[in-house]
Amino acid sequence: MSEQDIKNNLEEEVSDENLEENEEKSEDIINEEENIPEEILHSPSFEETEDLVKQRITWFRKWTKDIPNYIHSFHVREILKENRFNETVQMAGLLHDIVEDWNTTFDELRELWYPEEVIKLVDLATHNLKTKDKFQRWKDMMKRLEEACDRNARAIKLADICDNVSGCHTMPNLKKRKRFLYEKCPYFVEQWNKWFWWTEFYLEFLRRYHKQLFNFVTFEKRLAAWKVLWILIWISFILTVWLGCYAWYKTDVSLMKLSLTIGIGIVILMWILHIICFRIPHKTEY
Repeated sequence: MSEQDIKNNLEEEVSDENLEENEEKSEDIINEEENIPEEILHSPSFEETEDLVKQRITWFRKWTKDIPNYIHSFHVREILKENRFNETVQMAGLLHDIVEDWNTTFDELRELWYPEEVIKLVDLATHNLKTKDKFQRWKDMMKRLEEACDRNARAIKLADICDNVSGCHTMPNLKKRKRFLYEKCPYFVEQWNKWFWWTEFYLEFLRRYHKQLFNFVTFEKRLAAWKVLWILIWISFILTVWLGCYAWYKTDVSLMKLSLTIGIGIVILMWILHIICFRIPHKTEY
């Protein structure tokens, strides 16, 4: 056998070995893909989830006319991303409101191939809609979070409250705003420090909360001062009317003219103060 034939045989053997190795590798890849859960292979991307959120979460945020509702979900995801939580937590943060308020079920999320871990986190961050009282719903959800001891689920609620506290000044109902600032937020201050104490995530929530709390206290003082002034104006008006009636009874023309002038001035002043007292404070644009 010639030297050239020997070389050709060696090359053929090497090529056959390479072919066999490539076939084995491709089989391994196929086997690995077969072992990957189907829900992971078909799990929606963030872009698809954002489109879903935009489609399901419609209208504008409470008490606003120009901020879409879905923006809140985007903010929650961004807060989680900034604090380096993984993509599963970010996805759950993006979906955290979709079941609670927007006629979407957990079965629908499963049909869309969202992983069970994402659905579990969304479930922990969702109110039980069977409870009629909204505040009791919130209490029940907090109790479930405590029992679950899931740091990721707590992170989603912290991101949720962190974004909500930034916009709570748009709430026109003072009673609800007071409950939010004096009951809900202190609960997070007390409980969430056990999980996130001294993290930038928790400190950012504290900064936003303290800012809104200070603004609300200042607003309450200003509103109380306007109410006192409003009462004084009404008392002055009643006294002026009484003075006019007394002057008419005594047929004192000069006193009647004086009281009429004062009365008209007070009425004008009351209307101005009415606009200031009952329009400007309730805009609450701190």
